[in-house]
Amino acid sequence: MLAILNKGNTNWKDNVYLIFLLFFTAYVVHLHSSFRVLYYTFLIICYYFSKRDHVWLVFVFILVQGPGLLFSKPHDSIISLTSTVHISFAHVFALISYVKYAPLRNRSSSHRFAYLSAPILYYMFFMVLISILYGFDPGSLISMLYVLISISFYPSLVTLIADRKTLYNVVSLLFFANMFLFVWQVHDIIVLKKVFTYLNVVAPHNEIGFSQEGFKIGRLYYAAGVGFIAFFSSLFFLLDKEHTKFSQKFLYIVASISFLSMFLTATRGYITMYLLLLICFLFFNRARAIRFVIISATVIYALAIVFPYFSNQLFLTIERTLTVVNILDGDYTADGTLVRITDRGPRVWNKYLESPIWGFGFSSEGFEFNDDHVGNHTLLLQGGVLGVLIWIFVYIKYIYHLAKRGSGLTHKKQAYFVVAYLLCLFVPHSTSSAVFSFYLSMHMVFFFAFIVKFSEIELRMKHGK
Repeated sequence: MLAILNKGNTNWKDNVYLIFLLFFTAYVVHLHSSFRVLYYTFLIICYYFSKRDHVWLVFVFILVQGPGLLFSKPHDSIISLTSTVHISFAHVFALISYVKYAPLRNRSSSHRFAYLSAPILYYMFFMVLISILYGFDPGSLISMLYVLISISFYPSLVTLIADRKTLYNVVSLLFFANMFLFVWQVHDIIVLKKVFTYLNVVAPHNEIGFSQEGFKIGRLYYAAGVGFIAFFSSLFFLLDKEHTKFSQKFLYIVASISFLSMFLTATRGYITMYLLLLICFLFFNRARAIRFVIISATVIYALAIVFPYFSNQLFLTIERTLTVVNILDGDYTADGTLVRITDRGPRVWNKYLESPIWGFGFSSEGFEFNDDHVGNHTLLLQGGVLGVLIWIFVYIKYIYHLAKRGSGLTHKKQAYFVVAYLLCLFVPHSTSSAVFSFYLSMHMVFFFAFIVKFSEIELRMKHGK
């Protein structure tokens, strides 16, 4: 296994640096919380003068997703405005990044998506006016501030990831992080104990193991965005027969782990998305798709045989995923597991109907009814019909741009795979959690910036530019 990782050109210095940051940060903020603000300030200073910026970016990308419930509020705060309102370390990090990369921004190449997405940014300024009309409260004002800071992270990211070498450093680190987070996830399943309990942190929810009704499925999320990117990147490289940076065996392992990790969360929308991507991959390269399925099945079988609790989790995940079939029989709750259809969706929809043209923006009413579990309803609530049309226009125009570029390539498969990936994002957005939103979070900004720069660098270089 170690030999395969080495052939995968994994940068072990970066890996050790990342693990140290994660573990030591968890240790300080949970066991020595009185030093949290001082420690986070120290990290910000270290980052500003660091030359390993790609490691820091991946670190923050993981941290903002609260893997295994670590780094959740208030453990992520660096500035406390009130007893309940905090500015997180990640938001301060984004502001410092904006300052750090300001001198380089004018020298960086133009970014197609930034140009195409301008209508979304302009409409967000209009949404501020709508918000004033409907009224703010402290919570909605802070929420709008978070959104603006998150958006400021985008130019920093696309400036940093300016060439293939930096891109591959980020990808290599995300591949390693994906494996590390998967081991963490499997640990919690087979030991029936979450890692953060070693830090004497009491789990607020999502306990694992047995209950009075029997074995209880654990909805285990460990920075799922890392898995999204790792799955996309590994399959993309597997489509390129001339790719030499990462070995094929290594890429199969990364893709298999990404798929299994997401499957174990029992998140039906993203499982469906992954399956659709595999079908697309099968269409582009049948032999490698079959090999991927064999490797994934072998990993699942081995874990299920060795660890009985893993087998229980796997069985319950399959059972929960198949409940969507109940919808065909008229049970729109999917055996009581789809309250987004019966409760969440109608609640947001009924509020949206009060302002169908331009929505409620960042106002207190919009903030109160905002619900990421029903992406389409919430996007309508935020920006109304106009906002949804602008998002669709920008997205389709960017997809058209990629498809047009792909038509001029010798190897078109990679470009079309990116298009398929972007289209598949509508599945989880419509069924699990909002992907397209005017309330952009930092991890989604990172996600979009990465996909854009990855596609721009890989396709442009294949284009001979």
